[in-house]
Amino acid sequence: MSELDEHLVRVQEIATRTRAFQVNEGSDPKEFSKTVVEDIGALADAVAELIRHAKG
Repeated sequence: MSELDEHLVRVQEIATRTRAFQVNEGSDPKEFSKTVVEDIGALADAVAELIRHAKG
């Protein structure tokens, strides 16, 4: 699996989890914040990889 494919799988996981999120779910605010920051980092990495491929 290429690096781009790995990024796309991670983006799909983030999208699936985001769509399933329920506002009234009980959650640990610190863990939630940590997950959001990690997801933003993963999305940024995926965008950077797409830009590298586009400039190819």
